[in-house]
Amino acid sequence: MQPTYLPYLGYFHLIAASDVFVFLDDVQFARRSWQSRNRILGAGGEVMLTVPVQKHERDTPICEILISEAEPWRDKHLASIRHAYARRPFFAEGFAFLEEALATRGELAGLNRGVVEAAARRLDFKAEFVNASDLACPGHRSEHLLAICRAVGATDYLSPMGSQDYMMEDGVFTAVLDDAGEQRARRYRHEVLPHRSSRTGDEASSSIPARAARIRTASGKLTRS
Repeated sequence: MQPTYLPYLGYFHLIAASDVFVFLDDVQFARRSWQSRNRILGAGGEVMLTVPVQKHERDTPICEILISEAEPWRDKHLASIRHAYARRPFFAEGFAFLEEALATRGELAGLNRGVVEAAARRLDFKAEFVNASDLACPGHRSEHLLAICRAVGATDYLSPMGSQDYMMEDGVFTAVLDDAGEQRARRYRHEVLPHRSSRTGDEASSSIPARAARIRTASGKLTRS
């Protein structure tokens, strides 16, 4: 999975189901993607939270993208989160966690990985985290993913549903699978909890839940031989 900013619960659903979780940080950075932004539900509707990045070449990989400190984006994000969720259960604990996690400077991928790994530790997940950029695997698209699986000694590959179409189109995994390995796609559907605006008291539900929710762990595994 690419290192994304404040990822949704389905991201952690995959981590919970994995023995080894690889951050796909060696692919091209995409502007206006979840790599550098996410959204929450405020009193007036969706609020986009974007991490500003420094100028870079078009083909720069995610692992080389640097955060821009030209504006106080952390203060803005935290203020928006406080305004939207201050009255929700466990807000104080979650907000303190975010204040510490968002302090990371330098690489965008480092910020995103830090938030994810810290949250995984809080949830007592046991997955080992690996950066694809440290593996230096060849290939493109599915061939690259297969090379990563081989590099970490995986026997099964678990992916989100969004990757299924191009993986089937490439046919790389289908060609190499046998009784010893499997590629599985998981659809995640989270429980939508009521969200009360701290300003209006109106009930609503957020498309990206940034609050307490139950995570149903999957039975599948990304396992090593």
